[in-house]
Amino acid sequence: MFPDIAKFAFVSRNGEFAWKREHTQKAIDWLRDNNFATLGWEAWIIEGGSIIGSIKTARGSESHGFAGLIKEPGETWQSFVKRSSEEISETLSKDTWPKDALVSESDLYFNITYVNQGEYLSLFSR
Repeated sequence: MFPDIAKFAFVSRNGEFAWKREHTQKAIDWLRDNNFATLGWEAWIIEGGSIIGSIKTARGSESHGFAGLIKEPGETWQSFVKRSSEEISETLSKDTWPKDALVSESDLYFNITYVNQGEYLSLFSR
């Protein structure tokens, strides 16, 4: 699905993609350019091929992510695709690595939730 950017992705057992920070913007750009809306993201720590959905810190575990983008009433699909990619990019750029993390940032990947227009309609037309 992601011709050029897929080679940089971690692919989960169920087929979800996640990228290291330095490749996330290319993935978001590809999704936008191919008419996919981005609905959110989640930070994953990959240890031994397993996904851990929180970052272990000296204070405990903390989750990093953003979710909840929805199409505004009257918004065109193209406008939503553009807006969602901008919002996802912005929230990812503001996410910071915890100073007291007990795991390596080199194990950090970002899973991006994305849908095409048909998938979005089937999710939100209920």
